[in-house]
Amino acid sequence: HWNSSGVFPVKIRFCLDKAFQLVYNCAKRKKYGETIMPDKYYESPRIVFTDKPSYWSSEDSDFNIRQNLLRGVPYDIIPEMPIDGGFDCAHFNTLASEGKVNDGNFAKAYTFVDPAWNRFTGGAKRMVIFDLGHLSAVDSWSISILYEKETGCGLPDFISVYGSVDGKGWQKLATSRPEKPKWDTDRAVMTVDFGDRYIIRYFKVEFKLELHVYCEQFELYGTKSLENAKEIVQVPDEAEHIAGYPTYDSIKNAHNVLLVYHCMPDVNDRNNYVTADEFKKIVGYYDKDGKLEDTFFDSFLFLPYTRFEFGEESKRFEGWKYYVDCQFREGYNIDALNKVTGEIGKELGIENYKSKVFFTIMYPRPEIHDFGDIDGNGNLDFARIDDMKKAVKWMIDEQMRRYREGNYANTELGGFYWFEESVTEANREIICFAADYIHSKGLCLFWIPYYTAAGFADWKSYGFDIACMQPNYVFNANSKRERLYYNAEAAKKLGLCVELEVHWEQTPEMITKYLEYLDVGVEEGYMNTVKMYYESGAFRSACVSDNPNWRLIYDCTYKFAKERLTSEEIKKAISDVK
Repeated sequence: HWNSSGVFPVKIRFCLDKAFQLVYNCAKRKKYGETIMPDKYYESPRIVFTDKPSYWSSEDSDFNIRQNLLRGVPYDIIPEMPIDGGFDCAHFNTLASEGKVNDGNFAKAYTFVDPAWNRFTGGAKRMVIFDLGHLSAVDSWSISILYEKETGCGLPDFISVYGSVDGKGWQKLATSRPEKPKWDTDRAVMTVDFGDRYIIRYFKVEFKLELHVYCEQFELYGTKSLENAKEIVQVPDEAEHIAGYPTYDSIKNAHNVLLVYHCMPDVNDRNNYVTADEFKKIVGYYDKDGKLEDTFFDSFLFLPYTRFEFGEESKRFEGWKYYVDCQFREGYNIDALNKVTGEIGKELGIENYKSKVFFTIMYPRPEIHDFGDIDGNGNLDFARIDDMKKAVKWMIDEQMRRYREGNYANTELGGFYWFEESVTEANREIICFAADYIHSKGLCLFWIPYYTAAGFADWKSYGFDIACMQPNYVFNANSKRERLYYNAEAAKKLGLCVELEVHWEQTPEMITKYLEYLDVGVEEGYMNTVKMYYESGAFRSACVSDNPNWRLIYDCTYKFAKERLTSEEIKKAISDVK
């Protein structure tokens, strides 16, 4: 997608939809063990839990033989949020009815095209639940996973397995981390001993996906005989906990945070800055005649275009310095925002009116070994965690220093934003370091994961004060309006807020899809909490547009931001789009 001048891509979003499949409360939801599952892709559960114990016959010829107890038994695959956005097909997700995870057929090739692999895509979490048929004594389990770096077939950070006698509660038998193979294309085989023999009938495997996880055989070893086996201690299913949308004080009382992109080197210098005239249209709200009526967005996040962050420029110290220089360019960006905020506050008669600002932290990529010398003490190698921390600290300190020295009296620094849109265990130490350091300065750190990105369900454990999930609805032609409800329900359950996303194409279809964000926000309540907005200049152009459809997004967003938009108003606006 290109901007209106045809010069550069303003932003490219690959909606890989790593769905954590959380619970969406719809009329058709089904209680399944510890999960409410409304998914429409996977089949209805086939396993029926029973609390009536049943046993294998001691006359069976293999009664005392240690064997793979999963071979050929029925199982269900449970996502915790619906599979959608084009991933609801056999190419990306294998149905349980195909029986591939325990049919005994191993892949002949270490590549995703081999039909023996069971495919899991989209859904940062899956549960696979097996019914052994009768109570059995189990002692270990194993799994084979495809590791194919080029195609994104990776390994889960951790895999946990549980046992149950009746499906009403579970005991964790083991949690293990698959070991990364030596080669970029290989099979990772993980075998885990439980340390004892346990009596179970139902076996559950639980893991999160970063993108694709392709498995072959799940194997559970034990005997039909229960002799010398221990009874498990089941933990009952917990009642569903709803964290609720975040409160304004979690992000320094910011209500509406607008993403302000700048810094696009080697393309067009104009893309490196935002002018005062552009800020006027988003700091203030103007009627169709150009009259200033009210304030609009109260908070602004300065961040680089994706083209910069994932280009060569951001990998070295010179690029980081260039980015900071762009941000503090005299007369533009934060300097322009400071000027406009003062003018609008004065014109509206609001004493001491300030805009909140947030700055970005670049990611020090571990593959970069020649970042540069930031303090005269030699080159930084990001294979070393201490060098990563040193660079991140410089990024925070330098922006705070420049902000202080700029004396931007009409703004208030609220904190920092972690730019990467997914996080894993590999990032944990550097993110936690950044969070601790930022908190020591009395500021906050936040994150905006894409729809069910890796780590989104665990955002608090990384030290973020708030996280805001992108629905990615407007960017994904395969997504239906339901995506907005799924995203809202997951956000509410886990304590996230919701990002609003405007497509740069001024077509009736794209305008309608954006207005649906607002419609669902009124309905589901995320209008009345912290909100963040991706718009790439859309609101600025909509303010002065002669296109009534495009102007709609400006007026409706203003009412939404002020928490005054009604269901009747937004539904009428949607019907008015031609």
